[in-house]
Amino acid sequence: MKLPTEKRGGVSDANIVASQGVITLDGFGPFGDGDHTINERASRRSYHDRIEMVTKIFSAFLEGRI
Repeated sequence: MKLPTEKRGGVSDANIVASQGVITLDGFGPFGDGDHTINERASRRSYHDRIEMVTKIFSAFLEGRI
């Protein structure tokens, strides 16, 4: 699977590291809306999908495939 890359602002702690030129994986949280408000929501299904994707990425890394 090809993962998109982008530069953008936001509220992630990863922004601090990325601003120093360190390659940073970020944005693996669940899909939802209302970020950081009392109305914030997240899709239950997206948790499963994200965990599966991150597991595949780290497994490939540990196996030397990436």
